[in-house]
Amino acid sequence: MFSPAVVEGDVVYDDLEALAPLPLGIWCGVDDPFLEGVQGLVARLPVEPEVLTYDDGGHTRVFWNDHTLAAFDWLAGHL
Repeated sequence: MFSPAVVEGDVVYDDLEALAPLPLGIWCGVDDPFLEGVQGLVARLPVEPEVLTYDDGGHTRVFWNDHTLAAFDWLAGHL
């Protein structure tokens, strides 16, 4: 599952228990307009994400330029 913009009502909320056995990594900028939705999702998850990063930046390419390598490194460890 990948959702670059999580908001209440997204289908991801329909069955959060299905995420329990899956590795989950979340990266979100503290200036991202979707931060509240992401935090709401995290609060409702049945298990903590393996990676949970709230860092400077917004919902921008600049944010992802700073986090893509770490995200791909984490993802590669699960392939």
